[in-house]
Amino acid sequence: MIKEDPEYRAEVKTYFDVCLITSELKPIKRIAELETVTGLNDYSDFEDEDRKPNIPEKIEALKEEIQNIEYKAPVSSTTTLEPTSKTDGAGLLVSEIRDSGKDHFTSHEIIHFLKS
Repeated sequence: MIKEDPEYRAEVKTYFDVCLITSELKPIKRIAELETVTGLNDYSDFEDEDRKPNIPEKIEALKEEIQNIEYKAPVSSTTTLEPTSKTDGAGLLVSEIRDSGKDHFTSHEIIHFLKS
């Protein structure tokens, strides 16, 4: 009937528009907010101090941060480490396990390491 009767079509369209506008779910407002967050409606031309950056702007900012990361060379493995606390000793144990090529040490190997 919508295809055949233009008056009925206009009436249905008006009813639908009224339902959208008066809905407690506020679909029109929610769609507008989603468009703003995703950058589909670009208001970046307007200088608004309270405006939060949209997703594309956040992605660009992250790209710049990643590109500006400074690489720091790892500590030289030739440095002799002397444990000054219990956690330093644990770090040395982990290094020893890695250097041994094993997945883990047995309890006897750990005890031997701690004694030496």
